[in-house]
Amino acid sequence: MTSLLAFFCGTYLVAIAETALAGCMNIRSASPSLLALWALISCLARPAAPRGAVQPGVVTAAFVGLIFDLNSGGHLGVGVVAFSAVAAVLDQLGPRFRRLDPLLRTLATAPLVAAIMSLVLLGNLIAGESVPALSHALWNVAIIAAYTSAISLPIWMCVGWLPQSKRVGHALRA
Repeated sequence: MTSLLAFFCGTYLVAIAETALAGCMNIRSASPSLLALWALISCLARPAAPRGAVQPGVVTAAFVGLIFDLNSGGHLGVGVVAFSAVAAVLDQLGPRFRRLDPLLRTLATAPLVAAIMSLVLLGNLIAGESVPALSHALWNVAIIAAYTSAISLPIWMCVGWLPQSKRVGHALRA
């Protein structure tokens, strides 16, 4: 129950940070997607469910996608589907992704975020939402993916240190 409350509070704080910092962190009218990064981190923080069961990472990513939809003002459900689809792929790659060192996780973040943003763009096109010219929109997707990946390095480093701190704590207590 405590981890669920921490997840909801974390999602709320990330949504506020993304909304508040969006104007300050722009590069060519694109800013990093902190909610996409939060969804990736939340997916990897949840243990995998047995095969055939609903994966908790997909459920958490769907919730973050809903918050993304509410923040963006677009059609509800586009972000939910985009975040859930990438989370389903990440659940399959989870054990491999967890073994990567922080620099490789940072590099792997870019295509995952690009996939989320591309699916959001595609969903908005299908829903009839007005989007900028396709070349400009794809350029923004690339900038968002690269920018989000770049700011993810210190976060992946901290996430990588958590298991080590638990091992050190157990060793010190023994």
